[in-house]
Amino acid sequence: MAETLQLASSWRRQLLEFRRSCESAMPEEECDLIRQAYSLFALVPASWGLSLCKIGKRELEEFIAVGACQTAALSLLDPDINFMVSRGRRCLHFASVVLPGEKSETSGVADTLGLSVLAATAAALGEVARLRAHAR
Repeated sequence: MAETLQLASSWRRQLLEFRRSCESAMPEEECDLIRQAYSLFALVPASWGLSLCKIGKRELEEFIAVGACQTAALSLLDPDINFMVSRGRRCLHFASVVLPGEKSETSGVADTLGLSVLAATAAALGEVARLRAHAR
């Protein structure tokens, strides 16, 4: 049990670090961060009922290879995740995400649409992980 909680805590920290990385990244860092999101999001417990990373690694790399990073980023999301994106001053993208079954939204801000959505999704997953850990 303690080992499971440590793993969950480590994953939450990784999600929060990932969010910060997305929010401070330059657009040319987007591809590497999408790959990192794939690895992190694949660790979502099956019991949560989310279908993240349904796309295969090869397909993800094909999107990235042709410069379709926005498509690659969005392909990592569960189809039932609700999100909204806007672009403001200095071309910053602001995303809000609501995970299925959750009532609150989380947000992320980044230089690209894809990174803003991934940052918000990472924040949402981290918050759900925190709440579920405290419920035990």
